[in-house]
Amino acid sequence: MLNKQQLLDVIASVKGNEEQHLILNTDGIFEIVKYHDEEDPIEFEKMNYVTRWGTSDEGNGYIGGKTADDKKNIGNIMSHANKAWAVFLNTGKTRIISIT
Repeated sequence: MLNKQQLLDVIASVKGNEEQHLILNTDGIFEIVKYHDEEDPIEFEKMNYVTRWGTSDEGNGYIGGKTADDKKNIGNIMSHANKAWAVFLNTGKTRIISIT
């Protein structure tokens, strides 16, 4: 079972306007991965994660303290995370972006 409070803590901990990605790692832990620039990109194809969400920064409202209070957004993240986690547990598939 994924931990909603851990997700809230991770999202609320983000400060500043650096571009970042929220990922769910294969241990079932949410974490923030900093996005670098075009000269030093994150190489997601080399990372092992269950799922990830788009590039975000505190200023666009997808991560940061205010976002942790957005119950609808958190609900959407948890819904997608739980579906991806179930796929991962049942199949071992990683890097799940879309669930149909």
